Amino acid sequence: MSKIHITLVGGQPIPAYLGIMEDEECEKVLLIHSSSSLKEAQTIQKYCGKKCSFIEYAPTDIEAIKKATDEIRKETDDDEVTLNVTSGTKPWSLIFYQNFSNHPSVRIIYIDQLNRWYNLKSGEIKQLCIDVFKRFELYGNPLKRYRTLDYFSETDYKAIGYIEIVRNKHIGAFTDLTNRDKEEYDKEEGEITSKNGSIMRWNWNEGWVNFEMMNYSGFPSKPIHIELDHAKEVVLNTAWFELKTALELQKNPNVKDIYIGCEFLLKDEKAKNEIDVIADFGSRLVFIECKTMISEITAIDKFRSAMRNFSGTSSTGVFVTNDRVSKGTRYERYIATMEKCKDNDIITFNFGLWNKKEDSSLNSIINEAITKINKR
Repeated sequence: MSKIHITLVGGQPIPAYLGIMEDEECEKVLLIHSSSSLKEAQTIQKYCGKKCSFIEYAPTDIEAIKKATDEIRKETDDDEVTLNVTSGTKPWSLIFYQNFSNHPSVRIIYIDQLNRWYNLKSGEIKQLCIDVFKRFELYGNPLKRYRTLDYFSETDYKAIGYIEIVRNKHIGAFTDLTNRDKEEYDKEEGEITSKNGSIMRWNWNEGWVNFEMMNYSGFPSKPIHIELDHAKEVVLNTAWFELKTALELQKNPNVKDIYIGCEFLLKDEKAKNEIDVIADFGSRLVFIECKTMISEITAIDKFRSAMRNFSGTSSTGVFVTNDRVSKGTRYERYIATMEKCKDNDIITFNFGLWNKKEDSSLNSIINEAITKINKR
């Protein structure tokens, strides 16, 4: 008697991979795939470390599916079988379940979006976990560049408040000073001026940035000198806002790890796409897009597409901003973005509008969202 694991393979490789890894004693794995899910089957074989056989099925040809399943059933009648019906097509799941439900020695399992493992015959339930890096590898998008909160220091954390004070003097001027082409900041020591006459000076080696801001009335504000251990990495391109968001997430007792500035790479090692913050909650990943203010609503489409490509349909998306605009074109763009997020099942949070007296913190809305099954 052999121990055989049969898994149906569709576009989401993680349920099949998790089922195999849970079935530690299985001696052989049958990967049931279609021509379109062969790539996923090959990826599962690469990472599961088990002896695998590939069996190609027609997606919806009922007679062909029944015939092929009957043959597998006859060949495994004397074996201990674990059957994972989570993925594949609906006809596969139905026909395999019908055919194997009276098998003399079978476990029929299902794994949901929260990585909860169900034995459909005994009713047993268990929580499975998957390493975050393995998750990305299974989708063919290894995470190779990122930072954790350990990279930054208390001095960097404290600087966020001073950066926000500077920004509030004149948001447009601050954005102009801190969001230019990378080459503008290549010199270790430098100075640039915005259109309204505001000035930013820096010395990356010594770890400081100095702002002389002109306010909205055109008058100079008192200069603000900020010292940081990682000045360039925090001040430029709204990285301070990503760090602020990550620090808020760190307060959540459910979070395991937080990754900042996540870059997914192509084979030539050039950036494929970037996710601002990814939080690992064990049963689910939370992808976060951080925008201090909204310049284009198409960013939501790009974010959702990247999230799905990198982690399938089981992750939660969050759009975080601190935009407080209340009228004009920018306000219309803000409202349109909120609507687009709702349409795409992306939850939203605004630091600028958050009333801390109310139970509507970033962590409270995430904790609620990660318990729900995503719409497919």
